[in-house]
Amino acid sequence: MNTREVVFTNVYHPLTGGHADITVPVSSPAAAGPSRIDGSNFWALPGIYDGDAHIPLLSQGLRHQESHSPRLGGVTHVNTALQWQELRYFDVAEVGEYCASTRLPRYIPTLSVEPEDTDGFAAWLGDNAEALQKNWARVCKLYSPDPNFMRNIEAVWEAGLTAVVYSWDDDDLAWVADLRGGPLHHRHARSRATAELMRTTPAATIQTSPHYLLSLAEGHAEGLHVLPPVPGEDARTSLLEVLDSHIDMIATDDNAPVHGATGPGLSSQRYLLSVLMTLVKAESLALNSLWPKLTTAPAEIFGTADLVEESTIIVDPTTSREVGTETGEGRRNPYVGLRLSGAVVAMTTPGQGIVL
Repeated sequence: MNTREVVFTNVYHPLTGGHADITVPVSSPAAAGPSRIDGSNFWALPGIYDGDAHIPLLSQGLRHQESHSPRLGGVTHVNTALQWQELRYFDVAEVGEYCASTRLPRYIPTLSVEPEDTDGFAAWLGDNAEALQKNWARVCKLYSPDPNFMRNIEAVWEAGLTAVVYSWDDDDLAWVADLRGGPLHHRHARSRATAELMRTTPAATIQTSPHYLLSLAEGHAEGLHVLPPVPGEDARTSLLEVLDSHIDMIATDDNAPVHGATGPGLSSQRYLLSVLMTLVKAESLALNSLWPKLTTAPAEIFGTADLVEESTIIVDPTTSREVGTETGEGRRNPYVGLRLSGAVVAMTTPGQGIVL
């Protein structure tokens, strides 16, 4: 395949304060020389690693939108949860190898155990633990309503994996936070109180999502089809108070739209970059403090640093757009009715790039 170089000149790097040219190699007919684009009004940022997302890879393959939506959101790496209930009928090593072939975004498979029909999981994990060490996130997602939760979390720790837990409600969070026996990552902090309770687990890491941090359109949060529900304004502002001190990682928890799906889940990944830039401006956040929660932190928490390639996104910070229902139902899009700032112009990783 032929490529040509598209050079964005004099791009600003807000994390360092410098300017530099950025070369993006794109698929193209052969050309005598590079194209040059004035990038003096653009920003360059490390590509985003969305550490918590879901696509129907095992049932519907890698659809076009699984490339399109992350790119719009500035996402160059994605952890995608694959349900054990489906995965047990596949070759784990082959799934990992397939995901390793993806780029921009690179999909990293992540083992997940839904809380129904889990009787055979612990034995299966014992048989497949070695295969999960290559090309997979070194974690397993569990849900507190699982009737075999304790047996399964012990199997996860025995396999050398981090337990990534969604506690169904505050009562469940209280006993999950008291667990000892292996590394634990808490999902879905949505207030200062929940983050402080999660922090009582020694050495635990904590995750939240942008729809718990950004003020949504009036009355919209109540109709969102998401678990856990988006709480009120007091909870949101309290979470912002401990964003630096208690929250290790930010991820979308995106559920890619699936025709006919009736369960909860938001489709929000395409807005991630714009939401973050809007949040930084609206809440006077420091970009240098925020960005590691979306880049280096997921790689450390999920044990995937060896799977992550250096990547850069080029961003136009001057654009803005009002969000409609581009991803379908309004109840699955948390940002309907908001005006968001910033847009992705291009992204690149060694040897490959895309201009949007």
